[in-house]
Amino acid sequence: MAGFRPQLVIDRLTDAKHQIDFGHSIFSQRIATSLLTSQHFDEHITFLKTGLIAKRDLIMDSLKRELKDEISFSSPTGGVHLWCKINEGKLNDRILFKEALKQKMVFTPGTTLGSQEQYFRLTFSSVDNHMINEGIQRLARAYQESKINTKI
Repeated sequence: MAGFRPQLVIDRLTDAKHQIDFGHSIFSQRIATSLLTSQHFDEHITFLKTGLIAKRDLIMDSLKRELKDEISFSSPTGGVHLWCKINEGKLNDRILFKEALKQKMVFTPGTTLGSQEQYFRLTFSSVDNHMINEGIQRLARAYQESKINTKI
C-alpha cells in the first residue's frame, strides 16, 4: 500500500473524536436535519399525537373505572403526563407511593416535583396500551391498601 500513512488516519480520527466529545456532534446534527426536513415528518408527528391521545384516553377511562371518586384529574390537552389529586385528606402521595411499589407500579409523587402532598403524576407515553389498565388496577389496589394501613 504505497502512500498509506497510518498516522494521517489516526490524526483525522482523533480530530473527529474530539469534535464528538468536546463539540457539537455532526452526526446527531445530520440525523436531526434529516428528520426535520423529511417529507414524512408531519405525518410522523400526527402518528405520535394520535398514539398519545389514545394512551391518555385509556388511562383516564381506567382511572374512572377503577378509582371512581377516590381521585380527581383534568384531561390534559397535550404532553405525556396526567396529574391526579387524592381526594381523601388523610392519604398522601408518599403513603400511596410506598403501596404502589409493593404492587410493582410506579408514579411520581407530586411532592418530589414541588407540589402538595395530595397530588401525583402519571406518565403514559412509554407504557404499552395493553398495560395501562393493569397499571391502574395495581394503583387501585395500592390505594385500597393505603386506606387500610392509614385507617381511613
